[in-house]
Amino acid sequence: MPGCNSVPCTSSSSSAGMVARWASPALSPQVLLTGTRAFRHGECLILWRVAGNLALVVGEPLGPPASRAAATNAFAGTVHKEGRTPVFLQVSGDHVTSTPGIRTWKIGEEAVIPLNGFSLSGNARKTLRQSRARLLRRGYTTRILELPIPDCTLDELAEVSRAWVRDKRLPEIRFGIGHFDRDWLRAHPTAVAFSPSGRMEAFATLTGSPESGTGGFDMLRYLPDAPSSVLEFLVTETLLAWQREGRHTASLGLAPLAGTGRGGRWLARAVSPLYAAPGLRRFKHKFGPRWEPRHAAAATPTATPSAVLPALRAFLF
Repeated sequence: MPGCNSVPCTSSSSSAGMVARWASPALSPQVLLTGTRAFRHGECLILWRVAGNLALVVGEPLGPPASRAAATNAFAGTVHKEGRTPVFLQVSGDHVTSTPGIRTWKIGEEAVIPLNGFSLSGNARKTLRQSRARLLRRGYTTRILELPIPDCTLDELAEVSRAWVRDKRLPEIRFGIGHFDRDWLRAHPTAVAFSPSGRMEAFATLTGSPESGTGGFDMLRYLPDAPSSVLEFLVTETLLAWQREGRHTASLGLAPLAGTGRGGRWLARAVSPLYAAPGLRRFKHKFGPRWEPRHAAAATPTATPSAVLPALRAFLF
């Protein structure tokens, strides 16, 4: 097929540039660029991986919106010839959800914050405002680390991460969200919350960029003995910093199952305690986001929810 190819992708500068320019801030660049293959069609790039007999894509095709429908069709045709079913996860655009021959299922809602309207004033943000004020009075601070992050700071980040994983009694996630990888973290933006004594108590790896005008949060981890509000404090301070920087949109990521109702029971079988939907939605709702639907889409007219479950398991675990 002219203009199409599928080759191994290794975080090349061209792929990284496409991710920085076109990817949703809700998606982890680490997930998009690690262990994937690259399919190119015209101006678009699709990063995908094999999950059994599925060709798994996270997010939208990367490129101009007007070119994405053609890229979706070309990709579907190519991987079908290889005996694989194309599955897109966490998508929103009409170029995927309304493409002929593609079936879709709602898998949750993304918390999107228009930063030009973000404020801590008013009754709706009272709890957020008060918890922030308490930590500021106690001497808590936040900082976005300068790059490259030195080894001594990476050691502190690793200590927080290990304590978080032990406390949650969960395995290190490797696909749906970014995982702790020293080499990756060394070169990518990370926000940190410090106690008055200077102890690192929470961190968040960041997505988006000043050039795109967007920001997002990937890994969010904290010490079990830190104040219960330390994570929302870190998120709040980061949102305010992006607002001062002139960014227009931030994403708090997906709340799996949110808004799926009774029809989402099949999806509940695919998620782990880490993705406890009510807890995630409650946390993100504190920041007053706009909730936008996100879907799974399978490029075959006979697909059923059970056919998508292996892709969701690969995505979430």
